[in-house]
Amino acid sequence: MTPAPNSIFVVSLGNAVTKGIFFSQDKIYRSLALATKDDPTSGLSAVTKALEVEVGSKIDPGKVIITGRQSDLDKLAGQVEATLVGDDKAVAAAEHYLTQKFASPTAILDVGPSAFLERYPAEEIGRWLPFVVNLTDIENQLANKRLYPRVLPVTEHECEIDLAVARQAIIKLGQKDGRDNLLLETKLNLVLTGGLLTEISKLSDLVSVVLDSFYFKSGVKVIIDQRNDIALMGALLTQYPSSELPDLELKIIGSALHLGGVHRVSIDFGYQTKQRLVLDSGEIIKIPAEEQHQVEISVATGKSTHRYTLGGGEGGIYLDNRVRPLGVISGSKESISKILNWRRTLGAESLVSSSEVSP
Repeated sequence: MTPAPNSIFVVSLGNAVTKGIFFSQDKIYRSLALATKDDPTSGLSAVTKALEVEVGSKIDPGKVIITGRQSDLDKLAGQVEATLVGDDKAVAAAEHYLTQKFASPTAILDVGPSAFLERYPAEEIGRWLPFVVNLTDIENQLANKRLYPRVLPVTEHECEIDLAVARQAIIKLGQKDGRDNLLLETKLNLVLTGGLLTEISKLSDLVSVVLDSFYFKSGVKVIIDQRNDIALMGALLTQYPSSELPDLELKIIGSALHLGGVHRVSIDFGYQTKQRLVLDSGEIIKIPAEEQHQVEISVATGKSTHRYTLGGGEGGIYLDNRVRPLGVISGSKESISKILNWRRTLGAESLVSSSEVSP
């Protein structure tokens, strides 16, 4: 790997925000500006001005790289002197880089404020809320977020609606296969990026969104891109594939595995002492494990035994034995009770002490 090239300006055109990174003299400057609907040139001009304020002087990059949706890039063709890179190619380049970095398959999922531009039925959002709310209030909140997607939530209700939108944005990717979740069948590293995910302040809320909206059949290591840089860095890699990406802030949350809600499973795990837990249908447990620890887990379901090796992280390892689909219904007291119970489980201490699984 070689150092990142000098005097390069990389811009990402989003539906809600336009982001920029300027590489200059071994320093990295970042800027962000609100996107203007149907006018990508406006976002480009705004993010450049914001960057010049950050740098403290006018910038004169030797090369400009712009990434975004192909429809937006087509509007820029012939108007700017820049290399235009479709966002699919930028993500593919970043996934290739991270696969080499982690020495195992890696996928990236971006859920940013543009998710609010989708028109989700109020019932789909309301089913994830841990309280009863009028559907008209949900529709009004969603309408406001479509106009002002970058406005941060203030009240508990607003925060919960943001979390519900994050869930539905992920679930929508699986609905084309007739599922109420996004299925990942193989074991891999999953890097989450985009403000709707990275700005979730509580770890238990982030894990709740991930467990509710995905189905990890073979176990997945969950990683958060704290700076939301990975798409921009991927665009850089399309032009300089041997570059070493500087200043990435990737935090390993831990690993997660869905077990499908089988009637009962017994789980063997541990280092110093062999332990067995029984996990009933509908239960979630978390096992403490630090980032460098690999935990061998055997899951017995009837006569079958499946073995998994899962790594830890800030949150540890999560085993989810809920029946899918989850079957939550907007306004249902039974659904609200389930949601609150799941939240309590994810926010509580682990069922196994860290001393019992430490090497």
